[in-house]
Amino acid sequence: GLIPLAFVNLFLAAATVYYQWPWWGLTLVSLPPLAGAAFVIRRRRRGPARGPTVTVYRKVTSESGRVVLAAPPGSAAGERSA
Repeated sequence: GLIPLAFVNLFLAAATVYYQWPWWGLTLVSLPPLAGAAFVIRRRRRGPARGPTVTVYRKVTSESGRVVLAAPPGSAAGERSA
């Protein structure tokens, strides 16, 4: 994710300062990690939309005395969207 890219950027910036490269070189060295971070963020935002994964059912006793599970009122449990 983004934490490893931050460490890469830190390492590259430290190398730039240590080897006394010109300051504009720091910009060139920082561009690939910045582009990588933008790519990761953009890919995560375009991922599949995730809906609710858990439905809590109520325990209901039917007229015959059997215990059945019923979806809470107003939920879309059991319905499939096209």
